[in-house]
Amino acid sequence: KLSLADVYEKQFLDKQQQQQGGDADAPAKEEPAHAEIRAAMRDLFTKLDALSNFHMMPKPLAAEVKVVSNLPSINVEEVIPVGVSDASLLAPQEVKAKTKGELVAAGEKTRTQRLRERRLKKAFQKRRAAKAAARAAAKAPPLQREAKEARDKVVKAANTKLAKPARAGGRKENKRAEKSLSSSKKFFERLQDRMTSTKAVAKKKPRPDQPRGAASGFKL
Repeated sequence: KLSLADVYEKQFLDKQQQQQGGDADAPAKEEPAHAEIRAAMRDLFTKLDALSNFHMMPKPLAAEVKVVSNLPSINVEEVIPVGVSDASLLAPQEVKAKTKGELVAAGEKTRTQRLRERRLKKAFQKRRAAKAAARAAAKAPPLQREAKEARDKVVKAANTKLAKPARAGGRKENKRAEKSLSSSKKFFERLQDRMTSTKAVAKKKPRPDQPRGAASGFKL
């Protein structure tokens, strides 16, 4: 059974349908103004979409320019990992240069070979000492540099004078001096004695303004 409200609703709908003269299930007719507005909005939105697509369109894909260095077309993969040293792959002559001549033990060397090694060792030490002295002289202040140059000149002059061969009648003394100066210690001792004697002679020279004798030396 229908309730009283359902009955009144059905009667109202039937009466309204009779007034309109149409079917209740038929879709309602749209007003022309609404249809015109909807069509205009659809056209406007289509144009706006086309305009934004024209301005915001992404760039077409292009091939990138890639610089390829002069490398072999095939790279051979190495068995050794990257973190491992390749020193074990080197030949012995690549690690250390081959020595000249035959390999001789220390006890088998002749006197000539020992002297040759000594000369090479002395020459190497001399070059190393010269480099160290040059570095120290470059770092030293100007006053110390000048004093060192003056001292080197004095030593060189004394060495030249001592090494100068004696003339006729003095060869024995020259040989004796060479024997006495065979070591660096004796040479520097002789040089020190000579410089000390030179200073003593310079101190003993009388001054020109100094009187020849003192007054206390004369007796009345």
